[in-house]
Amino acid sequence: MKTIRTITRIILGSVFLFSGFVKGQDPLGTMFRVEDYLIAYHLDFLLPIALVIAILLCTLEFTIGFALFFNLRIRFTAWFTAGIMLFFTAITFYDALYSPVPDCGCFGDAIKLTNWQTFWKNIALLIFVVLLIISLPIVKKKEKNILHWGLIIAGATGFFLFSVMCYRNLPPVDFMAWKKGNSIYPENTVAPIFYVTYKNNMSGESQEFPANNYPFNDSIWMSEWSFINIRVDNQGNDKKPDILIFDSLGADYTDQILKNHGFQFILTSYDLETAGKADYQKINELASALEAEGHSFVMITASSGKILNDFIKENSIVFEVYQADDVPIKTMVRSNPGLILLHNNSIIDKWGWRNIPTIDNLIYKIQKIQ
Repeated sequence: MKTIRTITRIILGSVFLFSGFVKGQDPLGTMFRVEDYLIAYHLDFLLPIALVIAILLCTLEFTIGFALFFNLRIRFTAWFTAGIMLFFTAITFYDALYSPVPDCGCFGDAIKLTNWQTFWKNIALLIFVVLLIISLPIVKKKEKNILHWGLIIAGATGFFLFSVMCYRNLPPVDFMAWKKGNSIYPENTVAPIFYVTYKNNMSGESQEFPANNYPFNDSIWMSEWSFINIRVDNQGNDKKPDILIFDSLGADYTDQILKNHGFQFILTSYDLETAGKADYQKINELASALEAEGHSFVMITASSGKILNDFIKENSIVFEVYQADDVPIKTMVRSNPGLILLHNNSIIDKWGWRNIPTIDNLIYKIQKIQ
């Protein structure tokens, strides 16, 4: 029973630690998922504190994993984990049946699960929780309460502060498509496959063959069949970024901006009304200096109409401002606003609005790349 207890608590602890970490180090992304749940369950009045809820939930999850993994107050922790798992299993069962949200985000953006996969994952974890509980000794063993509670509180406090730090900066581990080093337009790494279609001259039957595997050297067959067309399968090599960038008139500027082979700076803001208090005077100076060096500096926002016009006027914006849907903007930089640097279709670096570098630092970074 001791072996079972050790194995189950380590497995459960590892899952809770991983899940809490990947969401807690990306509190803004977790907040987006919390907002989806609050809207789906008609709890809109809690939206103003969605970020607080997100950080507290991640901290709770991490703390449970911490206590399980290090065998702290294991009797209390096991029963508390059982209660938490029953609650979230019920929610995920409802999600699986009715899909109020497309993805529970239980592992953040690190691992994507469908709602049914999430439910069965929780069932599996519940089995481990039951095994942990029945493996607990019948006679309660005296535990060092003060020491254990002190370690639990220290672990929870440390992770809470870590999550707040990640919110104020950027996630240390980026699981998004726009992470540093990724290419916006991936190069074709798999050769396209060509298919040819031939039609039988007598029956009218049509057949498709791989271009390198049909009886072209059979003169009799070739006399009985006629070429119709050729088809190319690019096998997904024509992937494009999941974003459409357009101006106030609706003209598409996506390729012009993202395929810029020079240094392309993009300031992003999915919502100008809730954006942080960035110093746009300094950002204007930064944009002007970079453009004087021959580099492009633009802004992409999901805000429009009066909100956008007032923003441009009030901050005397000197750079071009384009629009896009808020969802892809949220995946570009986990900051509102945020700055991203592209070069030759690749993501070189990105910063939250509190950490936007000075012009000297950016010029130095560019010179190192050139």
